[in-house]
This record gives sequence, structure tokens and C-alpha cells, in this order.
Amino acid sequence: MKKKIERSLGFSLGSGTSSLPTMYFINDSTGLLAGSDGSFAYRGKIARTTNGGRSWSFLNLTTNSVINAIHFPTEDTGYIITRSGNIYRSINKGLSWDSLIKLGTGTISDIFFINGTTGIVISGSKIFNTMNAGIAWYNENPGTTHNLNSLFLNGSGYIAGDSGTILKSTNIAANGLNDAYNKINFKVYPNPANDNLFISGFNKEQTREIKITNELGEIMLQQTLGPTVN
Repeated sequence: MKKKIERSLGFSLGSGTSSLPTMYFINDSTGLLAGSDGSFAYRGKIARTTNGGRSWSFLNLTTNSVINAIHFPTEDTGYIITRSGNIYRSINKGLSWDSLIKLGTGTISDIFFINGTTGIVISGSKIFNTMNAGIAWYNENPGTTHNLNSLFLNGSGYIAGDSGTILKSTNIAANGLNDAYNKINFKVYPNPANDNLFISGFNKEQTREIKITNELGEIMLQQTLGPTVN
């Protein structure tokens, strides 16, 4: 029988249970605990181990907010979200974290990435998705007013919420949200373009929304096209 070992890592409850940590192990050796340091400032705190939990190193986020969830789509790249809507990314197995964006949507409950670029965040009754590694996020309509609490993606997608709410999506492709976006084939020319840009290949009977972003994921142009009236 193995001896039970207990260690105090300093994740105290503070004035409420919201500072309890969340856990994610990248592999058998490397894992992270995250939550709050238990102070009245609710500073985000991360504990990291590389030896299966025998010893831990610590760091605090630059924002005073409880960390609600961690997810690593790859061994190197991981994401954390805070209760106040801050999203951080690590590209070195959680050794350091860079601030990506703050979603002004209230309390964020969970985050999950299909791969290194495509992921989903749930906040209240809202769903946000990204296809550029968390730099830009777009709002989707989940079709419910209940708070959404947790999610899991693996080919299909599942989200659980208040009052027994369960959402399921069967159109999430293994390599991203391709089917969910209802993508079509089209041509853009000339490439590169300066003043004029031409897009061909649309069904004239359908309405399509076009978004053009820069390399940072910022929307430079948003336009609704069709249907064509003769």
C-alpha cells in the first residue's frame, strides 16, 4: 500500500469557494493547479509540477482574478481563463503566461481547444469561438438563456448548463470548427490585392457574411453578400 502524502500549496478558500483550484496534467509528469491565492484581492495563482506532484513551483498572474479553467490542446501550448474574462496563453508547458485578451462578458466558466488554433469559451449563456489561437473571438448563438458551466469537444461538442441544460453539436470537425462555420469554396483575386478585391464562387440565392481580418485577427471589413436580385 502506497503511503499517502499531503502537501499544502497555499490555495486557501479566502472568503468564498471560488478560489478553489482547477487542475490539468499535460502528461504523467507535468501538471498545473490554478485558482486564487485566497487573499481579498483574489490574485490568480498557478502551481506547476514536472515530477508528478512531488514538488511544485509557483507564479501569480498580473491580474487580480480567480483562474477558473485550464486547457492544453498540445503539450507546449495551453490556455487559462479568469473569472473576470482574461485569457492567457503559454507556449512553454505552463512555465510562463502571456495575456491575450479580455472578454468583457462577465464570468467565464470554461475553455476548450480542439487544436492549437481553434477553441471555444463559454460565459453565462454565451458561446465564443476562435480560429486564430485565441487572438480574436466571435460570438455564437447557443439557443438558450441558461448559464453554461462546462464543455468538452472531441469530434462532437457537449456543453452542460443550469437547470439540466445540455447542448450538443455534431458538426465540429476533428481539425476545427469547419462544418460549424458551413464553409464553402470560393476564389479571391487578385492576390495580393491593393485597392480592389474580387470574390467569386457564391451561390447567388444564399446570403453570406464576409469578414476580412488582419494577421492579428482584428476585423478590417465585415460585409453581408446576396442574395442577388435580378
